Amino acid sequence: MSPEFWESIAGRIRAGGPVVCNSNLVPSGWAERVQDSGFQVFPVPVDEVAVELGSPLSAGFVALGAYAAITQLAGVDALVEAMVRQVPSYRAKSIEVNEAAIRRGFDLGPAAAAPAFPEPVTAAR
Repeated sequence: MSPEFWESIAGRIRAGGPVVCNSNLVPSGWAERVQDSGFQVFPVPVDEVAVELGSPLSAGFVALGAYAAITQLAGVDALVEAMVRQVPSYRAKSIEVNEAAIRRGFDLGPAAAAPAFPEPVTAAR
């Protein structure tokens, strides 16, 4: 996420919740201020990675992959499968780079650093 949208989003994130930010867009001290206000901040160079992959528009997929790794909300293969199902046929050529972006973001996010469900969830009987 870009810091310019922080004020409009901050109220929707639970206290202590994870924030993935584009490390190349945040001004000096921003991440520390957000962390000091009670959030877990994870800077990831999402735009840089997307450019390295040859698709600046895939930056959101880099961030998604990192967020999934950090929170353990979904596995990388599930994210890729969902993306493939959602891409319209006229955008099929973007599937390969989008998959690479998701996987690279997943690798960059510190695994289970802020799990969404700290305790194992069991089904009710």
